[in-house]
Amino acid sequence: MTARPSFLEVRGVEKHYGAIRAVDGVSLSVGPGEIVGVIGPNGSGKTTLFNSILGQIRPTAGRVEFCSEDITGMSPLELARRGIGRTFQTLQVFGKLSVRDNLIVAAQEFKGSLGGRLFAKPDAGLGHRADEMIELFRLQHVAKLHAGSLSYGQQKLIDIAMAFMAAPRLVLLDEPCAGVNPSLVDQLRELLVELNRTQGGSFVVIEHNMDFIMRLCPHVICMVEGKVLAEGPPKDVQANRQVLEAYLGN
Repeated sequence: MTARPSFLEVRGVEKHYGAIRAVDGVSLSVGPGEIVGVIGPNGSGKTTLFNSILGQIRPTAGRVEFCSEDITGMSPLELARRGIGRTFQTLQVFGKLSVRDNLIVAAQEFKGSLGGRLFAKPDAGLGHRADEMIELFRLQHVAKLHAGSLSYGQQKLIDIAMAFMAAPRLVLLDEPCAGVNPSLVDQLRELLVELNRTQGGSFVVIEHNMDFIMRLCPHVICMVEGKVLAEGPPKDVQANRQVLEAYLGN
């Protein structure tokens, strides 16, 4: 396999819960500007791997590097300030705030010092960025509405837009298509392609929607029982007999 330049490097990461190895020696690399998909049956350790990388939990063993810096066990706040963002399986929007205010709040924590934020403009100087994201995500018609009044699919778009507000260099997305109307799935894929093209960030995407992953990600990793079973171009992973058995049974 041809070596790829590394931006995020995960080396032998493990996460144990007693005798259970939820993540069992996973290594992977993500290059600058690369979109990597992570697939696998339920319970294969995908989200536990994300949480181990992103500081929600501390790995039992292994090492995580970002831009050649050891970030293993750093808190989510420390990682966000280094340019790493994420989305969760469950929505993280503020239902009583407008769509625009949700975006501003999402980035405000990383905008300078506390004193600077206290004496900044009401939008913390983030209004222009919020308006850019609203236009990119095609949310102009709902920008002033309370996020909680919108459909689940629209809230999902807001949630993803919030992850990009601080212009992160790396974003990990956990099941962005879950619960989204099929009519929005293609729009979401196009948005991620556009964000990758215009902002140059790297993405790692966990998703069960195979068509979405295979059309979005030039490199795909399949996890089963906490381990990497296969990785490579989408067509190779799709054709892998072990991957098919993992999904369909023997």
